[in-house]
Amino acid sequence: MTTLHRLLLPLALLTALPVAAQTLTVHFLDVGQGDAALIRTAEGKTVLIDGGPPEAGKELARRVDALTSGPLDLMILSHPHLDHYGGLMEVLERVGTKRYLEPGFEHNSPGYPELLSALQLKGVEIRVSDRDTLNKNEPLEIDLGGGAKLTVLWPQRPLHPFLFDTRSDPNANSIVARLSYGDHSVLFTGDAEPETEAHFMRLGTDLRSDVLKVGHHGSRYSSTTPFLSRVRPKLAVISCGKNNPYRHPGPETLDRLKEAGAQIARTDLEGEIVVRLSSSGVTVQSSKQSQPTLVVPPILAGGAKPGATPAAALRETQAYVASKRSKTFHSATCPAAAYIQKQNLVHFTTREAAAAAKRPAKDCNP
Repeated sequence: MTTLHRLLLPLALLTALPVAAQTLTVHFLDVGQGDAALIRTAEGKTVLIDGGPPEAGKELARRVDALTSGPLDLMILSHPHLDHYGGLMEVLERVGTKRYLEPGFEHNSPGYPELLSALQLKGVEIRVSDRDTLNKNEPLEIDLGGGAKLTVLWPQRPLHPFLFDTRSDPNANSIVARLSYGDHSVLFTGDAEPETEAHFMRLGTDLRSDVLKVGHHGSRYSSTTPFLSRVRPKLAVISCGKNNPYRHPGPETLDRLKEAGAQIARTDLEGEIVVRLSSSGVTVQSSKQSQPTLVVPPILAGGAKPGATPAAALRETQAYVASKRSKTFHSATCPAAAYIQKQNLVHFTTREAAAAAKRPAKDCNP
């Protein structure tokens, strides 16, 4: 344990705000062969999980700067491997961060000690992943405000010791965190190994998540069948580089994800991937898509009305609808929406998406 780790400060909870029926956005940034995900809440709180390899640093910092205002509220390093922290120094210099969280074990990766020193010199609040400081029987929970929270599921020292003698101990002890917002959630797994996944199986940890950030860039070793059956993802996001030497993602992993019923999105094929969580459900959109795709419909009390036609049921689970033949869009509950023929029906899960394609109808003023 380094001197820096012995002097860690408590991680203060981010300011909580009243629950709002708004949108939380996760940007899975295209950093090549590495990981970087930026969380933005409706209230403006920002969390960056990992920073990709060094060669992605300048573009990563530029993109994070464009998506945020002021320093990050929290920077998380899942584990000290270069393809996860290589771009963090650039982000630290250009954007800054108020707090920093890491798994807390020494590693001799090039540039990693320099990153820790830079954080310390800038007065950034630093903490390693462990149990909640007030309730040692509970995992560390970070309140992001507005009903959003980030729960650190692993590692949780000292109750659960690090995993040793695995295929890769730094990978096996990656920070695993579950982001929840309303009825929806995203699971971030770093480069978690099969031993990490087996650990969750033994503990019976609740891993259910709509979106899974696939472990270790889709390596054939991670995303085991028992683990996926526990997570039950509707969307699996894989962050990896084009034609990477590791041949990520592995075909075995892709098969397991498909068998689990997950839609797959990949940064090497689709560029930046944006996931939005709101009361209207979960949508995904890549830099190559003009419109978002609905991944998880909104959870409605009682569901669709009995006997509803497929088109009517669809209207009850979407925020806005339009006809392909019309230049206007309506709220899903507008009486005029009932007259749109099924074959012409277009749905939008956010007003922003609807307004980008159509203009609001005057009858319901959506």
